[in-house]
Amino acid sequence: FKTRKDVQETFSSSAFKSKSHKRQSQIINLVEQRLRAAVKNAKDPKTKKRLKTAHTYAKQRKADSKAKTERMNR
Repeated sequence: FKTRKDVQETFSSSAFKSKSHKRQSQIINLVEQRLRAAVKNAKDPKTKKRLKTAHTYAKQRKADSKAKTERMNR
């Protein structure tokens, strides 16, 4: 995942949407963790900014997924 657009395309693909909520949450979590590590290890300021934008988006999707899980468990 190089850009926010890549992450958005992954999360909006039909292959992703056809999976269960539980599996989607796992994928979102994995993407968020990988982006967090990539931002931490990036040296180039432009690369770091691009990855940080993608990470911010993934983090938001993770929070949304967590909220949906809590709604489903009620």
